[in-house]
Amino acid sequence: MGTELLRRGLPASCCLEAATLTHPDLVRSIHRAYRTAGAQLLTTNTFGSNRFRLARRGLTDHTGDFNRAAARLTRSIAGDALIAGSIGPSGEQDRLPPENDLRAAFREQASALEQGGVDLFLCETFGDPGELRAAVLGIRDMSALPIIASMSYGPDGRTLTGVEPAAVVGTLGDLDITAFGANCCIGDGTIEQVITALHELTALPLVVRPNAGQPRLVGGRWTYPLGPRQFAELIARLKGATRLVGGCCGTTPAHIAALHDGWNSIAPN
Repeated sequence: MGTELLRRGLPASCCLEAATLTHPDLVRSIHRAYRTAGAQLLTTNTFGSNRFRLARRGLTDHTGDFNRAAARLTRSIAGDALIAGSIGPSGEQDRLPPENDLRAAFREQASALEQGGVDLFLCETFGDPGELRAAVLGIRDMSALPIIASMSYGPDGRTLTGVEPAAVVGTLGDLDITAFGANCCIGDGTIEQVITALHELTALPLVVRPNAGQPRLVGGRWTYPLGPRQFAELIARLKGATRLVGGCCGTTPAHIAALHDGWNSIAPN
């Protein structure tokens, strides 16, 4: 959602989560484009709609408004598709807040998303397994809806805090989550390495949602090298290990259409 909003003209300096209220027709058109492309699960425009991130822009008081509005707007487009309430990390990488504060913030966000009508929660792009654990526990404090928990990994196959997949599973293995996985991974080899490791470590259904390749800054804008066909071929190599597939940064509706069109014809490895 974020890279698509930028690609369609919103400035990088703005609060993308606020676009649900300031540019609802634009957000609605993006959801509609992905749904038309064949997406069976739509994610709300709420990746950064937690009180920590919004506080940087003086928008903390709008935390509930942004999350409820995003869920309702997505619902207006979804049809028979599922709606995942997107929950990203706090953004406080240098020094994480205490677990109780994190848990309270994620609980607040999840509560508003559920009030707006989401079907499940997608905790995505987390770099610290402890923070992801706080997010899941915060959600479970107030909701029984399914949770997908997804970490982001670097080119070395470790999370942004240097944790290997085995340690991630060890930190999260006792939690009540529905599916587990990786998103925003950089590099073909990283994605395959991480998913293969997770497939051997957990019996949970696995989710993979990579970027459309490693981003490059061109003319002041981030671009992504993998076209729709290349992206679909990358995902195809992971079919035997994954149950849910999709895209993260730089994956346009055309990428999802290519993935959707080719998925049923792909034989598991």
